Amino acid sequence: MDDWLALLRASPSFATRLLPPLASTQVTAVSGADLNAFLNAVAAEDRALAVDGLDLLAADHLPFLRDRLPRLLGALRSLRADQLADVGPALAGQPVWGRTVLGWASGSLAADRFVSRLPIRTLDLPENIALRLLLRHLATLAGRLSSRLGARTHPNVVEIAGRAAAALKDPSVRAIGEHGGASEQMLRAAEGATDPSYREAGRLLRRRLALSGVDDLGRWRRSAYGAALGSASLAPADPEEIFELLALARVLDALESDLALGAARSFWMRIGSNARSGPIAAFDDRRGGSVELYFDRTPAFLLEAKTPYSEVFCRHEGLGRAADRRPDIVLVRHKPDRSRSIFFLEVKLPSADGVGRYLRDSVYKGFGYLYDFAALWPPEQRPKVALFVPTDAGPTRGESGDYLDLTVVSARRPADLPCVISAALGLPIP
Repeated sequence: MDDWLALLRASPSFATRLLPPLASTQVTAVSGADLNAFLNAVAAEDRALAVDGLDLLAADHLPFLRDRLPRLLGALRSLRADQLADVGPALAGQPVWGRTVLGWASGSLAADRFVSRLPIRTLDLPENIALRLLLRHLATLAGRLSSRLGARTHPNVVEIAGRAAAALKDPSVRAIGEHGGASEQMLRAAEGATDPSYREAGRLLRRRLALSGVDDLGRWRRSAYGAALGSASLAPADPEEIFELLALARVLDALESDLALGAARSFWMRIGSNARSGPIAAFDDRRGGSVELYFDRTPAFLLEAKTPYSEVFCRHEGLGRAADRRPDIVLVRHKPDRSRSIFFLEVKLPSADGVGRYLRDSVYKGFGYLYDFAALWPPEQRPKVALFVPTDAGPTRGESGDYLDLTVVSARRPADLPCVISAALGLPIP
């Protein structure tokens, strides 16, 4: 895995696109020995928590709780709002006579009671809700780690758990309403606040959400973060995940730099809450069209019809539920004339003892894509599908312009992938 980590870290897109917001590549707050001992203890209990433990120690959660939070709790932003209330027998606030009379007439309001609009101070602002959500995330995660590890818990994690739990009991925080999960509006309100403490809370919450997602994009972000902090003796990601990240980084590098499309006009991996339903990145193709990048989504939505694969399951009993096959990465170029060029990239990392057979089987899987989604491609487009593999394989040198429908590109030959994407999408390399 060390080879793939080194190649991944060398990709320009890795730091700028794939890491969680504010992800640092250095652990400065904790000594290396303490960090490794703690991470190994976490992994022994639950390997899935290793990245969370790493983030609690490497990010600025504890400095925020120590230094910024106490002052912020004494100066939370609030708004004046009106609240309807049943008052009486003395009038208070601004009476709402229409509702009062209706209440008297229906008998739901006593004769000496009134419906009145009372001014109140509300803390239910997006930046305050973001703060409460951050505290809940930290208290839950640090508390879970502390309960699992007991005396082996790093003291910083214990302190984070205590400070976050205590803050949640503060009367000001308890006065902030519960509003479910985070929204982009909430995060932007916190990150754009004039108070730097709110801005820090917003950035830390976005980071926590980026690492805590249970979807596939969340899994990739966690692997990216573990790869960035790979100086720790524990690498909290498996080789397959690192290799998938390398493929995605190489595709982004090819689109942004080799094909000179520039930075993506939208990129959804940072939050990812709705990334599975749309492209994770979209680029202008510099020719009046666009290029969309999909991850782990079946291309069946491009057909707007059943695939031959799913049709077999629909026409038979006892085969179970059909799930259309999906390549790891799909690129779709929308051209100004409303035509499309579509390209699949399937990422394959075989085990060391089964490389030949695994890659041969992968070629057959590629032919399955060509058959199942044949309606997506015009006959003249080549290539249509590519396998991204770790071995030094690729188009025969000297004939790289003559691609087959299915081609193979190697992670060890970085110049091949931009050429293959260029031919598939019809975008020349400058």
